[in-house]
Amino acid sequence: MSLLRYSTLFLILPLAACGKGPEKISAQPEPVDSHAGHGHGPMDDVQGEMPNDADHGAMQSPHGAQGQVGEIKLIASGEVELGGDFAGVAEGWLFVTSHDPETGAFGNTTKIEVAGGTMNAAGHQVVPFSLSTGDFAMGVVSGDSFSLKVMYDHDGFVESKAGNGTRIIPIENGQTGINVMLDKID
Repeated sequence: MSLLRYSTLFLILPLAACGKGPEKISAQPEPVDSHAGHGHGPMDDVQGEMPNDADHGAMQSPHGAQGQVGEIKLIASGEVELGGDFAGVAEGWLFVTSHDPETGAFGNTTKIEVAGGTMNAAGHQVVPFSLSTGDFAMGVVSGDSFSLKVMYDHDGFVESKAGNGTRIIPIENGQTGINVMLDKID
């Protein structure tokens, strides 16, 4: 096999791992002692515990809230209803991400399996979500108001676009009881 084929193989292998489903954490991690010097560099200052529930199992940072000191805080929670173009859909993935409303910069994100929801009387899958500072951090969104982006993806691979749908709504930091209707394919 040529060097070019080996190079391509090594570039593709990490991408293949992105489609794995959520993995449950069986026990709460112990809080990090910032004076113990566990060899995590800047992560030594992270304190608190990662959530250990069904809504947070997929895209957690392995060390809790990346780059943040203090307790993990709720960013937003509620449910996503898959209706319209998505009526009857009972599988796939939802990506829920916080964004800075002015710059569009990413904050925290979580990946949730649609099969974890329940079908309502209208034939729409309703999937609960919860986003916190303990979820995977791509950046930091600060302030009281920001955008919440909800994206349906049929196969869990972000790079595939056909058949996906997106909804972006304004919310307040810590808001609960959010209802997002995702009903149009992009």
